[in-house]
Amino acid sequence: MKNLPHIHTERTLLRPLAESDAVVIVDWRNDPENLSLMEKKDKITADSHLKWYRQRPENRLDYMVETLEEGIPIGTLNLIMTDENSAISGRLFGNKEFRRRGFAFEASVAWFRFAFRELNLDTIQSKTKVENIANINLNFKLGYTIKEMESAYTGNFYRMELKQENLPEYEK
Repeated sequence: MKNLPHIHTERTLLRPLAESDAVVIVDWRNDPENLSLMEKKDKITADSHLKWYRQRPENRLDYMVETLEEGIPIGTLNLIMTDENSAISGRLFGNKEFRRRGFAFEASVAWFRFAFRELNLDTIQSKTKVENIANINLNFKLGYTIKEMESAYTGNFYRMELKQENLPEYEK
């Protein structure tokens, strides 16, 4: 997609990912706590991230989430379009200072609203490790339901699904 919009919420700015975000993303991705909850456990380097970034498929959208006032990076959101009506979503809120303060919920509601209204998606799927209770609870709060459990070499994951009609409106 060209001319991707910036998305504003009360406290966050969602903007397209940039090459200059590589350092913070590498730090977040390589954090042992974050790695323990991911399907892919390989550590990355700035060079490997930039190579991936430059070769991303066209059916993928990657956004950085920042605090609106200070511009502090706090997380990433992505969508991989699987067909014209559905996508797989990923989320990593790597800045630990901003966890459990509602930023992930606020940004995710805006992200999914964009996906449903502007991209005309009907269904969004996500995978989350069964031990990732915080993310499972966040997904439930966002309106996701569990569809099935999948086993991978790195553990068991829930495949969860979100329909537009289940997405809550963000309230202050």
